[in-house]
Amino acid sequence: MCAALLLLIQFTFPVCAADFNGNLHAENICVMNTEYSEAVYTKNADKKIAPGPSAKILAGVLAFEHYAGNEEKLVTVTSAALSDIYGGAVINLKEGEQIRAIDLIYAMIVGGASDAANALAIDIAGNVTEFVAMMNRKAREIGATSTVYANPTGLDARGAHTTARDTALIACYARKNQKYMQACNTKTYKIPESETSKARTVYTKNAFLANYSTSKYLYSKAEGMSVGFTDDAGRCVITSASEKAFSFVCVVMGSKDGSGGEMYAYTDAKALIEWALGNFALIKISGTADVIGELPVSLSKQRNYVTVAAKNDVFAFLPKDTDTSKIVRTAEYYEKSLTAPVRRGTEVGELTLALDGKVLGKVPIITKLDAERSASLSLKASIKNAMKSKPFVIAISVIIAITVLFTFVRIFVLMKKANTKK
Repeated sequence: MCAALLLLIQFTFPVCAADFNGNLHAENICVMNTEYSEAVYTKNADKKIAPGPSAKILAGVLAFEHYAGNEEKLVTVTSAALSDIYGGAVINLKEGEQIRAIDLIYAMIVGGASDAANALAIDIAGNVTEFVAMMNRKAREIGATSTVYANPTGLDARGAHTTARDTALIACYARKNQKYMQACNTKTYKIPESETSKARTVYTKNAFLANYSTSKYLYSKAEGMSVGFTDDAGRCVITSASEKAFSFVCVVMGSKDGSGGEMYAYTDAKALIEWALGNFALIKISGTADVIGELPVSLSKQRNYVTVAAKNDVFAFLPKDTDTSKIVRTAEYYEKSLTAPVRRGTEVGELTLALDGKVLGKVPIITKLDAERSASLSLKASIKNAMKSKPFVIAISVIIAITVLFTFVRIFVLMKKANTKK
């Protein structure tokens, strides 16, 4: 949404989830709306699990951020980059080989190359340990507080853990990086030859994007983001999709393949994405034309009350079948009444909108009408107020006291004169 539109319309995040009725195989799932970073479906989303391929999402984003404007830099591959990669995909880097940073990034993101991930980590931070520390700091900044990485490759390692919800938050962050999204949606990437290696072609491992192994999982709505398998993490599919004004990330982890080789992680992810895209919408829950109530106005002959309404239209991201008649609207006013002059658009309170006890949003309440001040009523009110004021009361009391005292003195003097004549 453009900035100008945001000035006129207030958006709130969803607090009510629609029901997903399909059968799911994965152990750990989180479907999250990217605009609000709000989960709309979860299954064991806060259980600590092995990171698996999710680690390369954050490693990839950090690499793009680090090399911004310098992606052509030549990186020298060290022997350390070629260790601790057993069981992972590789592009067969050689010690001493010089390769562009952008080639390493694409090799890691598109092909899941672990040697490329290590080479980038060492070039960026000096060693893998320091780069992992960067990853963990960034994860905490994003809000993924239950995530601890042990390497940039996602290979199983002692002490490494994340959650499906944390991974969804990281995926939402990554989705904002256009270069990362371009890379994770790439089907093939050719690395030019170097002095030590021939040209290499990297192929995506994402069955949503390409049919190098099978076409049964191709899904045109899928956008990246990272897939893979490890013994501890199981089959993992982390993807995203968008439709009209909305987008979602879908994290499916801890999935087991079927006895016939079926990769249920893909069918789970597709079903969840389709469900999310089809079941949520921005629903108008309050409008500027809806009269909330009236506030009494004093000192105006024009009107003795003004109507009030919400300052902005309020939209909440909710299931499409939400019964908006059940939304509870509670108005709280700064004052019980107003004094003229009152100007249209004056903020006089706040409207809270809630559903099933959960707050959907809040919006300022403003007056919808002007109320001009009456000079005669104002004068009468001023006189009345003046008569009630403390100085006025004191002055009248003093006058009365002086009058009484004068009267007593006058009587005393007259009585004294009368006695003297006798």
